[in-house]
Amino acid sequence: LKRELFVQPQAVVVLPYDPVQDRVVLVEQFRTGAVDHPGGPWLLEAPAGLVDKEGETLEEVARRELREECGLAAGRVERAVTYVPSPGGTSEIATVFVAEVTAPAEGAIHGEADEHEDILNHVVPAETAFRWLHEGRIRAATAVVALLYLQVHRERLRRAWRSVAPTGA
Repeated sequence: LKRELFVQPQAVVVLPYDPVQDRVVLVEQFRTGAVDHPGGPWLLEAPAGLVDKEGETLEEVARRELREECGLAAGRVERAVTYVPSPGGTSEIATVFVAEVTAPAEGAIHGEADEHEDILNHVVPAETAFRWLHEGRIRAATAVVALLYLQVHRERLRRAWRSVAPTGA
């Protein structure tokens, strides 16, 4: 028996959520692994990245990815869940955060040029994102897991985050 393993650093997913406007920001990117998938290779995701600096915390990665992929600063963040995306072939472990943001009026293009990122942001009502998830329009695990968490915890987060001023970005 021979097995192959793709070893990866820890991954961090961050779902930008505006509790005042009840909106989320999703990113759309080309994903080579989905090139032959029925829905095509442009996937709606939650921003995500890898821990790639010595001593960097998971929350710091979440805040960095939010700036790089959405041009947003996080207020409060909540650690949601940790999951194993594809244990059959990769060592990747992903930790999901929900970040308090002030969502822009509309999406924009972001990403790091040196990472060859071409990321289109979508700013949508939370209910729209949930509908897209259940209709199958959102298929990437980063968004699926993060949105399911938000769907369960949304009212609690809205109450908590709207009742007290943000703690800074």
